[in-house]
Amino acid sequence: MKIIIYSETLSGRGGIEKVISVLVSSLIKRQHEVLIILNSRSIDPTWEIGLPIVHLFDVGADYNDIDISNKLSEFIITKELTIVLGLSPKTVAIAKNTSKKHYDKVIVLSWLHFNIDFYDELEGLKCADGHLAISSTIQNDIQEVVGSHIPCKLVYVPVNVMNNPKIRASTETNFLYVGRVKNHLKRLDRLFIALAAIKREKKWTLTIVGDGDDKEILVFLASTLGITDRLVWVGWKEDPWEVVSECTALVLPSESEGQPLVLIEALSRGIPVIASQGIDIVNESNGWFYHSEDINQLRLHLEALIDRKATLPSSNDCVKSVDKFSVERITDLYVSAIFEISKKYECTF
Repeated sequence: MKIIIYSETLSGRGGIEKVISVLVSSLIKRQHEVLIILNSRSIDPTWEIGLPIVHLFDVGADYNDIDISNKLSEFIITKELTIVLGLSPKTVAIAKNTSKKHYDKVIVLSWLHFNIDFYDELEGLKCADGHLAISSTIQNDIQEVVGSHIPCKLVYVPVNVMNNPKIRASTETNFLYVGRVKNHLKRLDRLFIALAAIKREKKWTLTIVGDGDDKEILVFLASTLGITDRLVWVGWKEDPWEVVSECTALVLPSESEGQPLVLIEALSRGIPVIASQGIDIVNESNGWFYHSEDINQLRLHLEALIDRKATLPSSNDCVKSVDKFSVERITDLYVSAIFEISKKYECTF
């Protein structure tokens, strides 16, 4: 099977890059032919090393959709059946437009990594021959846009969950945030406000592993709220778990996520979670779910852990809860979903 993953330029430091790397490596091990196509080199290209990646344009080059289509055609117009996974409605539309003359040899699928409200040009989804959804929320939203007659398969994301070293529960209350410091998506401001509402005499710390454009604003907010001394800013780390020796719970206060990779990574290490996203992941066996805008509910969850009024899920239960996201199991889902969608169009490999 020949698979092309097509995306606009990526940052190089997000969960998308991790998921692509893991899935591509797994597919290649199964003897599938895989190619990653980016409009240009990632801002941080480190993740690209060792992967089958081509760049359509040099960094800083001027190009439009027609230029992209012309370049893309060199890779997707072939004599063999090719599956193209577009990472946004726009890339789906461009790939489908490019393949129109060879529609019987190219199947274009969407593979969105953010909730649907993140994207502007949703019409592009209607160009797709099918969809691979990484969460049930995205699956439902896509079907509302395109209708139920177009196949949309729930495939989740593959994560290296096997045999990760467990991180012990801290004796003092130490919350953890791992991710980009981009407030409009991650809503660290709401987490800060919730923590600041807890009585000062109650002891806690928050370790923040990550970096981003909004750090300065959030440092100022923490100072205004009087919690600066409770925060530990670690910065971005290629492997964030190497700097986490103990933890009470990971907190994810995001406004919008596709399938939060960090939740699965934390749980696979025995860390309970408090999260506003990841409805397919979080349950009573591994943590607590709340609505992103409900700051008071977040405060109650945090305070219950500080006061030892909430029982932490066991490390083993956390690990077991994410077994279903193992690389082997999820790769099976992807291959099966692609085959099923191909059959709908009477295409064979």
